Parts: sequence; C-alpha cells; structure tokens
Amino acid sequence: MTRRKTKRAPVSTMSAPLYGGAVVLTLLVLGVGVREGAMTAKFWQQSLWSAVAFAVASAAVWFAAFATEPSALLRRMTSQQRQTLTYLATVSGLLFLFANYWLVAADAVQTKTLFPAGWLPLAGAVVLPILFAATAIQVNLLPAVAWDARRLTLREINVVLLLSIPALLLLPGGANGWREALHLQPEPNTLALASFAVSSEAVRWLAPVLATGIALFIGQTALHALRRPGAASMVFTAVIFYQATANFLFAQTSGAATLDAAAHFLALLAAIVLDVVYMIRIHAADDRRTLWYALTASVVMAAGTALILLPRTSSYPPVTVTAFVGVMAGSATLGLWCGWSGARFGRWMRVVNFPK
Repeated sequence: MTRRKTKRAPVSTMSAPLYGGAVVLTLLVLGVGVREGAMTAKFWQQSLWSAVAFAVASAAVWFAAFATEPSALLRRMTSQQRQTLTYLATVSGLLFLFANYWLVAADAVQTKTLFPAGWLPLAGAVVLPILFAATAIQVNLLPAVAWDARRLTLREINVVLLLSIPALLLLPGGANGWREALHLQPEPNTLALASFAVSSEAVRWLAPVLATGIALFIGQTALHALRRPGAASMVFTAVIFYQATANFLFAQTSGAATLDAAAHFLALLAAIVLDVVYMIRIHAADDRRTLWYALTASVVMAAGTALILLPRTSSYPPVTVTAFVGVMAGSATLGLWCGWSGARFGRWMRVVNFPK
C-alpha cells in the first residue's frame, strides 16, 4: 500500500505571505500608535480590533483565493475573469479612498454621517488583504520577464495602482491630521496607562520610522513583482498625488492650513533610492547584496532627511541624542525587516500557483 499524497503548498511558498502579513499587521499597530498615542487605552482597543479584523479578512482571502483545493473560487475562474476581477478591485479601492477622505473631512468639520469616521481604521484593516490578494492575482497574470527598464503595460500599471492604495492607508499623517489643522480639540485619549505611556515627542518621531518601513515593504514588493526599477517610485508618486489632491480640496473647502504630508514625502524619497540602487545594479538585481545595498541606502536617506528637515517644522521637537539614536535604530530595524519581507512577498506573487 502506498500512502495517499495530499496537496500542500511548499513551505517557501507559504512563508512569504505569512511574513508579509506579519509586516502589515505590525505596520497597522504602529500606525495606531502614531494616530492615537502609544500605550493609551484607545491604542490597545484599536490595535486589538484592527488586528482581529485584519486576521479574519486575511484568512477569508487566503481560503477564497490561494487555497490549493481545486474547488477554491479563484481556481474555477479563467484568466480573463481574474483579470476583470483585479480591475474591479482597483476601482473599488480608489472609491474606498474617496469615501475615506470624505468621511475624515466630514469628521474634521464635525458633520454627521451615516458611517462614523471612527470605524475607518477597521474598514481599512479589512480592505488591505483584499488589495494585496488582487495584486498577487494581477502579478501572476503577467508574462515572465527579466529585469529591465522597459515601459510598463496596462496590467503592470494596475499593479502600481493596487499597491498605492494600501501604501496610503498605512502611512501616518495625511488626512488623520485634518482635525488638528482646523484647530479643533481632538478626542482625548482617556485612561492612559501612566506606567507604560510613551511621550508625545517619542510618538512624533515614530512617524518617520513607520514611513520608512512602509516605503521599503511596498517598494520592494513592487520592484520584485514587476522586476522594473522605477516601480517603487511610481507607487509612491501615486500616493503623493492622492494626498496632495485631497489636501488641496480640503483646504479649499475648510480653510485649513499647514496640512501634513511629511511621511508621504519621506516614503517617496526612500522609494526613489530603492529604484536608483536597482537601476545601477540591474545586472545583478536578484543578488542578495543588491537587496541589502538598496535597503541600507534607503534607511540612511529617509532617516537622515527626517532628522534634518522635520525639526525645522513647528510640529516636531528638536533632535536630541535619544531621538537621533531612536530614529536611526528604529528605521534600520523596521526598514530592513520590512524590505526583506517585501522582496520575498513580491517574488512570491510571480510564482503563486494559479491555473493559466
């Protein structure tokens, strides 16, 4: 008698999305810390709910799209049907961004809506795995190509758009500061745990660290999924476009001033450095040294720029020795892990097993 063989995804195939999910979950929790203040009662509450929403949505997406059973929904679809699905995901994601901005603006000017803005982080946590799954489906439909500086096709541009939406949802600042820009009193963080509370200055410096991690994760995912230097910059150029347009419209309608997009510009800077390194070493783009060169250069550039330029603004404290060490060490630790995981995640998107 022979033992019955069961279909299982290889460990290497499963580890990449697991690492990617762990990174996104970490970035979600850090984003809550930047938005609500670290180690407050509201931080713990929103972190828990965001983590649960993300985990449940990720499990549902995995079994619906990537389960190896032939009866899985995506495995019964033709390539053309999956392509249509990815386009619908892009349009739906952009509409979600529009609704997100509209609800945050309504909350900032204290206008009542049917869907309170306080639920937006949970909605974003549910949307994230759907967008990453749509990106993987789209990448899997692309032809096998070598690294080069070719022009992007429509399907590859769709990958850029799909990745730009979670990048914007994860980045700190932006629309989250619209209430303060109108000089309205923010909701108090009640029941702060004094024994573990993090100072407001430390929370301020967490934002550029978080932006660096997001830029390297999403940027490396884009680079290795599309195998095209310039892809990371395109993702965060789209992010800047979304945020700048939203800031302009909100400023015109509300009269708010000094709208924040510092984290978005830091992320774009880190993405540009990634692309430059990969363009220089395009002959060895898959080499491990190229990955570490790109990550190191991006961390140094993003963290250094944050420490030099952000203290010149009124919203950031001066650079102390503690702030300098914390930003550099935090950016290096988070950035290297996120970038390494993003590279694996992007490569996994090209090899995930879908029927052609």
